[in-house]
Amino acid sequence: MSDRLYDLLPAALRRRDLEAGGVLRALLDAFTGQADLVDAELARMGEDWFIETCQEWLVPYLGDLLGVRGLHPVQGVPGTAGRAWVANTLGFRRRKGTLAMLEQLSRDTTGWPAKAVEFFELLSATQNLNHLRLHRPATADLRRGEALELVDGPFDTFAHTVDVRRIGAGGRHNIPNVGLYLWPVSSYWLPKATAFALADPGTYAVDPLGADRPLFMPPRPETDIEHFAAEENVPGLLRRRPLFAELEALRAGAPPGTFFGDRPVFRVHRAEAPGDPLSEVDPVDVQVCDLTVWRRPTVAGRVAVDPVLGRVALPDGDVPDRLAVSHAYGGVADVGAGSYSRRGDLGPVLDRPVTWQLAVSVSEPPVPGEVVADVAAAVAEWNDYQDAHPGTVGLITILDSHRYAADLTASARPRVGAGARLSIVAASWPVIPDASGPPGSTVRPLGRIEPSGLRPCLTGRIEVLGTAAEDEEPGEFCLDGLLVDGDVRVVGAAPANLGALRLRHTGVVPGKGGVQVNSANPRLSVELYRCLSGPVKLPATVTSLEITESVVQQETARAIDAPEAAVSVVACTILGQTVAKELYASDCLFTQKVKIERTQSGCVRFSHVPPASLTPRRHRCQPDLALEAGGAPDAQIIARVTPAFVAEDFGHFGYAQLTPGTAPELSTGADDGTEMGVFGVVHRPQRLANLTGALDEYLPFGLAAAPLPVSPASRSEK
Repeated sequence: MSDRLYDLLPAALRRRDLEAGGVLRALLDAFTGQADLVDAELARMGEDWFIETCQEWLVPYLGDLLGVRGLHPVQGVPGTAGRAWVANTLGFRRRKGTLAMLEQLSRDTTGWPAKAVEFFELLSATQNLNHLRLHRPATADLRRGEALELVDGPFDTFAHTVDVRRIGAGGRHNIPNVGLYLWPVSSYWLPKATAFALADPGTYAVDPLGADRPLFMPPRPETDIEHFAAEENVPGLLRRRPLFAELEALRAGAPPGTFFGDRPVFRVHRAEAPGDPLSEVDPVDVQVCDLTVWRRPTVAGRVAVDPVLGRVALPDGDVPDRLAVSHAYGGVADVGAGSYSRRGDLGPVLDRPVTWQLAVSVSEPPVPGEVVADVAAAVAEWNDYQDAHPGTVGLITILDSHRYAADLTASARPRVGAGARLSIVAASWPVIPDASGPPGSTVRPLGRIEPSGLRPCLTGRIEVLGTAAEDEEPGEFCLDGLLVDGDVRVVGAAPANLGALRLRHTGVVPGKGGVQVNSANPRLSVELYRCLSGPVKLPATVTSLEITESVVQQETARAIDAPEAAVSVVACTILGQTVAKELYASDCLFTQKVKIERTQSGCVRFSHVPPASLTPRRHRCQPDLALEAGGAPDAQIIARVTPAFVAEDFGHFGYAQLTPGTAPELSTGADDGTEMGVFGVVHRPQRLANLTGALDEYLPFGLAAAPLPVSPASRSEK
C-alpha cells in the first residue's frame, strides 16, 4: 500500500481519519494507483522524444519527421532495423557525399564489410605540373610484386585507362564512378582445430577432412568512423607474400605488424605426447611458403604454413602427437557445422530438462562422471545409465575442435529407450562456483552449455538403435553442430523403435556418408535443419521427412529417396534426384528430376524444378514462368534459368552458392523476393536493394556508384 498522497495531508486530518477507521486513506490509495500510471505515462512521453528510448511503434513516425526512407529488414543486420537506421540518418546527412560516409553506408545497409573506391583516383591521365601525383605513375612497376597481386581488386593501386562502360554493368575506371566493394563471404574463426595428418608423417592439412582449403583473414574492427577499410578489415583470402614479409621482419627484430600482432591471422599449436596440453608455436618459428610441391623446413623447430592451400609441414622426423591450427575459414551463411553461435537455436535439445550429461575432450584431463577422452566412451556410459534410468534426457557435449575416431557401430552404438533423448552437441560446458559446496568448489550445471566457437569432426559411422517397445513412447536422437565424416544411420531389427532423428547445424560429408534408415521404425520422423548432407534414404515404413534450409547432395543417384514418405522441403538446395510419395516444397532449388507418386496432394511453390519432373501442383515455379513469358527458344530459356553454383565441392567456401550473374528468376524468385535455395537465408537481394536505394539520397550530384560484391576466388583475392 502506497501512502504517497496520504502523507501530503496535514497531520491533524490523518489523525482524525485514523480515529474514523481510515476511510480517507483507502480513498487516496485508489487515487495513488492512477497517479502512478499518469507519472509513468509522463516519463514515457519524455523518452518518446528520442529515437534511442522511444517505443517501437513510434520509430516510423520519428523517421517520417526526418524524411527517412524505409529499408528491407534483414535478420542479423542491425543497420536495417528501423531504430538504428533512423538514429544514423542525421550522422549520414552531416557527412553526405564523403567517401568514408559511403563506405559506412554500405556496411550499415548490407551488413557486409565494405570498401569504397573513387575510380577517378586510379585513372591514367596527363598530370598538371601544379598537382603532381607521384604515387600514381601512368605505367605499372613490375617490381612491386605485392601490388601486382591486388590488380583489379578493391585494393588496387595501379593506374588504369578509362572504361566508358556504366558502373554496375562491367565498368570501373571513369571520372564519375565510385565502387562500393562488398564481401558477402563471411570469415569464421576456429580456435585450436586439430589438423588432418596426411600419409606422409609430419605433413598436415588444416581442413579437418584433409582437403586443400584456403585460410581467410579474421577481420579487424574499424575503430574510427573516418577510417578506410584496409586488407586486414575485410574477410578476404590470406596471401603468402605479405605474411612472409612480416615474419621475416619479425625474425630480424622488427615489432609485430598487421598480421602477427596482438591478433595473429593464424596460430599453430602442438602437443608432443598424449595428454600434453597444446603449446603455441612462436611466430618467429613459422615460415610462410608455397607448399604446392611439398617441402620440409630445414631449421629445427620451424613450421611451414601455406595459407593459400591450407597446408602445414614440419621438419623430417618431427611428428608431434597432435597439431592444431587456430584460423579463419570462409562460408556464406550459418549453415552446416560451423564455429558460429547457435545460442538461440537449441530448442529441440534443451526443451526438456537435462538429467544426465557428460563431456568429451582431448584438451581437458578426464574426470570420472564428467569428462572422458573419446566419444565411444561417452556413449558407453550413456548406454549403461539409460538402461538403469528409463526416460533419461542425456547430453554429450564435445568441448574442442578435434578429429574424433567415432565408429559408433555394433556394441558401441548409442541406444535410446522409451521416452529418452540423447543429444550429441558441439558446445562448451562452463564451470561455475558451487554455492552449495565448500569454498572454492566448482560445478558444471546440467544443460548449461555455450554452443559457439567449436567444430569437432567425428570420423566413422554413427548408428543409433531405438529400443522402445511398440506400446511405449519412442525416444529421440539428435546431432547438433558436428562435422560427420561418415554415415548417420538408424538400425536394428524389428521391433526397433526410434521416434525422432534430428540433425541440426550438422555436416554429413557427401560422397562419404549420408542419412539412412535401415530398419522399420514405423513411428520415426527424420528432420534436417540447416545441414549440409549426403543423400537421405528412408525405407517404406518411414513416412515423415522434413528438411529446412539445408543442402542434400548425391548427384549420381537419388539425393532424397523416401518412396513412402510425406516430404517437406523448405528453402533447400537439392543436388540430385528426389523421389517421394508426397511433397511440399517452397523456395527450393531442385537440380535434377523430381518424381512424386501422389501428385494430387502437396504443393511446390517458388522453386526451380527441372523439366520432365512429376510433381504436385506448382505455383510460380521455374522454368515454368519463364517458358510462359517466352521471348526465346525453349531450350535457351531453360538453359538461362538452370542454376549454376560457385562450387559443388563440400567444404568449399562457395559450396552450393549461386554464381554471380544468375538469372533474376532464381536470384529473386523465392516467396519473399530473395534467392531460391539454401542461401536465401542471407537475403542478398534485399541487402543490395537497401544499398542502391540509399545511394539516391547520399550520393553527390554527378557521381555514379554501384555495389560490387567481391568473390574470394577472383584474382584480387589470391
